[in-house]
Amino acid sequence: KKMSGRFFRFWSLLFLACICLHGEVLQVPAKFASIKSAVAAAVDGDAVEVDDGCYFEGNIVLDRAITLRAKNAFQTVIYGEVQSGLQNAIFIIRAPVAIEGFILKNGDSGIVQRGSPDVAWSARNLAVLNMREEAISINAAAGNVGRGAFSGIIIDNCRTGFSTNDAHSMEVSHSLVANCPTAFAGYDHIFFRVEKATVWNCRRVFEESEEPLPDPKTSVISRGRDIEVLDPILMTNDKLGLWPEGLSSESWAPANGDSPGPIIRGLVLAIAGDVYNRLKAYPRAAQFFKTALSLGQKTGSDEVIWRAYAGLARSYEEMDEGRAALEHYRNAVRLVERLRGKLPMRVYNPGFFKDKSQVYVSLIHQLHEMYKEEPLPAYLEEAFAVAEKSRARGFLDSLEEAGLDFAPALGPEVVAEGKRLSALVSRFQVVLQTQNLSRSKRAGLLVELGKVENAYRDLMIRMRRDAPSHADRHYPGSLMFEEVRYKLLPEGTALLEFVLGDEFSFAFWATRDSLLLSPLPPAAQIYGLVHNYIKFLTLKNPRDFLAEEGSCRLFDILLGPFRDRLGRGVQRIIIIPDGHLFYLPFESLMIRGDDGRPARFLIEDLEISYSPSASALVRLMERDRYRLPRKGLLAVSAPKVPVSKNYLFGYLIEPSELKHARPEVEAISGLFESDQRTILEGSQADETSLKRLPLGDYRFIHLAVHGIFDDQNWRWSGLLLWRDKYSADDGVLQLRDIFLLDFRSDLVVLSACQSGKGTLETGEGILGLTGGFLFAGSRAVLVSLWNIDDRSTAVFMSNLYRHLANGESSSRALQKAKVEMIRSRFSHPFYWAAFSLIGDPLSYSISK
Repeated sequence: KKMSGRFFRFWSLLFLACICLHGEVLQVPAKFASIKSAVAAAVDGDAVEVDDGCYFEGNIVLDRAITLRAKNAFQTVIYGEVQSGLQNAIFIIRAPVAIEGFILKNGDSGIVQRGSPDVAWSARNLAVLNMREEAISINAAAGNVGRGAFSGIIIDNCRTGFSTNDAHSMEVSHSLVANCPTAFAGYDHIFFRVEKATVWNCRRVFEESEEPLPDPKTSVISRGRDIEVLDPILMTNDKLGLWPEGLSSESWAPANGDSPGPIIRGLVLAIAGDVYNRLKAYPRAAQFFKTALSLGQKTGSDEVIWRAYAGLARSYEEMDEGRAALEHYRNAVRLVERLRGKLPMRVYNPGFFKDKSQVYVSLIHQLHEMYKEEPLPAYLEEAFAVAEKSRARGFLDSLEEAGLDFAPALGPEVVAEGKRLSALVSRFQVVLQTQNLSRSKRAGLLVELGKVENAYRDLMIRMRRDAPSHADRHYPGSLMFEEVRYKLLPEGTALLEFVLGDEFSFAFWATRDSLLLSPLPPAAQIYGLVHNYIKFLTLKNPRDFLAEEGSCRLFDILLGPFRDRLGRGVQRIIIIPDGHLFYLPFESLMIRGDDGRPARFLIEDLEISYSPSASALVRLMERDRYRLPRKGLLAVSAPKVPVSKNYLFGYLIEPSELKHARPEVEAISGLFESDQRTILEGSQADETSLKRLPLGDYRFIHLAVHGIFDDQNWRWSGLLLWRDKYSADDGVLQLRDIFLLDFRSDLVVLSACQSGKGTLETGEGILGLTGGFLFAGSRAVLVSLWNIDDRSTAVFMSNLYRHLANGESSSRALQKAKVEMIRSRFSHPFYWAAFSLIGDPLSYSISK
């Protein structure tokens, strides 16, 4: 087996060397906007070379014999994705490829060979960090397929380092596996050999299946020479700085001859510092981080520098050296913000922030600690600014990327290409709705659709690169408290902003003349309470409200620290949620009564609205309106689509009939004069007709239609309209469509089921349909968080528009409508709490 392994490795590397002698070099991003587009254009023998920077691409299928390399080893970082219900890898191997020089981060898996012929491939000089599953895996469906040779690999904080499942062979050398539950896992391979490797702080070094297998199959992992399992307690900075031997050997040198040794040593030292911080050996950890920081600064490795700053700050914090901790947390956040500003597509912040968001929370925590020692307002104001940085840019960046769609300054050819690709997406989705498509045909169409969407993304990347000043001019960064309080907080308005963290969370209470900060329990504890509470809220056919105690408890935790402030002239609260708090309707929280009086809902005392961030809300409210809308209402009602079953995005959806959509629209349209309203119902409520309307003329846009949501790809979320079988439109008003529309509305009402739920990611807030409508020009959006009985929805909407017609602002009209529901047979929060107002709470009323 040893000889066969060497023979296979020799010939596979020789083959790759030969085919690459005559190939072209495809450069990313100089010639190709993305790695996927370069790989798609490559042919056998080519090399794809990726320049320094951050890239956000998952499921890159390598299906041709190419070399994929970083231009400068360990200066190219590729961020993956973690999506519920899907297994994703950054690279999927299906050809004899060679991969070298990258840092792969924050995904499901790093590299997986699956769905592949029995080909040999190699990877060298890689760091694979923070993968939810395996770092590198050969995983065939059956038949012992797939052969990989790996050298110079650093793996940290993954579920498994290297693994096989029905593989032919795997060879690992000169590698480090740290902080993983399992370092090497083998099942059903021909051979799996490890040599010259170090395992550090892993619960299991080798996991070998005991299931009997016929020869020559085995699950045994062969141990070669120089396999070291390290005890962190015995390691010293000097020893680790010299280890392992492979870090300075020729096997780690990239193709261009530059030694990556200092970067790798810096990364390993930062990993070591993390281990010692976990062991509470903070002085020793600090020494490792200091050396890592020096190496990072020497080599210009941002990945090493920010990790060293963050780790060093944590060490100093635990050693009660508050000012040193504060300075290093500040340095870490500054560097992350600088990197964030250089992202090729800043809408991909979730992947970027997965391992960085906690640094913002830690900086807020340290500022709070400093404030307790020395109560200077500057500490609280800086903490507020940090909170805004952690989220405002995420939402604003999403708007920015959407807004780059076809900005006039980019030229007519760019506009034409964008619209062409958008039309192609619609065309594919129209075909995918066909019910009698075979599984193979549907799968093929989805592959082609993916290619078009990749081309669309590449166009946006090029626009971001070619017109960077457009985004900065239209959506500058987060705001300081001084500006927020004057622009957003008039008398009677308070801001409640949350920041959730792994160890501690915080809530800010801000008014025109005050700023308070209170610590809260960790995010996991809050999530558990919110999750259980929402279960009770969303029970179908509710009678009695069984969650009063849970409601009061959540109020005590989230708003209790500021209860004495609620009665001081505050009429409305703008809530900035974080994480799963976006799912929580704060209106339904109950305030315990004094002197034995019954508890009451928060909405009975206060108007409530929401925003992704204070900075985002200020920017949205400051936008030019250009012209005032001339008409009152556009109402769209599509209670029943042409077919009972519909295939979109490759899976089946079966929308039920919205039986009360028509009465709902009839009730609200009666509040407007005939020349002030436009009604699209039934077959008239199609996507083409809606897009052709002068949408900027309407103050209120009411959409009584079904919502479709794809948590794996938020850009696919949309509203289901009528589709004529001869229409080129696909009948789904998606974000890519909404971004191109021109709204000047005070309020968009999405009466569709669950229209408020987008993908909730740390650092991003909402990425749902609400963001699309806000970007397209609406001042506020009313959405629902769960499915609601249509009869009650019609009653609720009629009440809401009646108050708007009487001259109330959006938030005041919403409060009155909800209080009326509380005092009716629809008193249970199930019927009214789901409706959330996102955006400007004081958007104009009908009478104005």
